[in-house]
Formats: sequence, C-alpha cells, structure tokens
Amino acid sequence: LTTGKLKARAPGTVTVKAKSRKTGKEVARKTFTVRQRATSIKASDVYLNPGDYTYVKAKLTPSTSTDVIRFYSSDKEIVTIGATSGKAKAYKIGETTIRVIAKASKSVSNSSKANKTTSVNIYIGAYIDYVQQLEPAKIKVDFKTDVTGYDMKASDFDISNNKTKKKFA
Repeated sequence: LTTGKLKARAPGTVTVKAKSRKTGKEVARKTFTVRQRATSIKASDVYLNPGDYTYVKAKLTPSTSTDVIRFYSSDKEIVTIGATSGKAKAYKIGETTIRVIAKASKSVSNSSKANKTTSVNIYIGAYIDYVQQLEPAKIKVDFKTDVTGYDMKASDFDISNNKTKKKFA
C-alpha cells in the first residue's frame, strides 16, 4: 500500500503502520475504528405483573451494527429500566412506554437525527392473551402473565356476540 487510501470493509479496529523505504523501520502508526450504524431497531411489547422484571431486548439491523442502545421509561412510577442493561422492573398496574435509542456512541446526543429509535409498550397487570369456547356455557381464558394472586371473578368480565352485539354476564 503506497497510496495512503483506506477503504472500510467491516466494523472493527485496524492499526496502520508506515515504514521507511530506506530503513524498513516503522516511522508512524495510526489506529482507526470503523463503525457501522444501525439502519433500524426493533423490540417487542412486554407484559409483566407488579414486582416482576425482565430484560427488554432490542434488535439492530444490520446485526453487525456497532451502535450502543439506551432505554428510557416514560413513567417511572409504573416501570423503571436500566439505561444500558434494559432491565425493566414493574411497580404498579398500568401501561407505559419505553423509548429505545440506537446511537453511534454513548456520548452522542439522544436527539441526534442519525439515531434510530423505537418504542416498546409495557403492560403491567392481567392482560388476556387468548379466549376459547370449550362448551356452550364454558370458556377458557389464557392470560399473558401469571394471574395467581389476582382476585378475579366471572362477574369481572363481559362477553359479547360480535354478530348480534348481545352482552352476556
């Protein structure tokens, strides 16, 4: 290499050394870091009970992105989240949003236009996942979280017929 031109081929770190043509000894050295920005960021909604925790996972595209990810809760009374770890802890029943930001480095402003962002909905409480009619007068209800400890009765639910709009106790 005699032109001094460099072309990045993949994210990582490379050290370039210049040697004297006469002596062959190193006369200069420079280390370069090649970064690859995310083109998108995705994360899935989360369902928890008060007192539970989970890690919010964010997926960057491309998977070789060197961006750092930061997490921010919009309501810390409902859910707190570790800014770098993504550990979300639920405190009380409700809903809130976690803002997820992919940025070039930790020192980049959260409002940089080059950042990629997404939102994750966090639901705290008993949320229905699936309902199935087993018999004419019997249904099965599956919840997204463990509802042991919730004081639920049949009268807490309304069932309606989509065609007739009739409600059943």
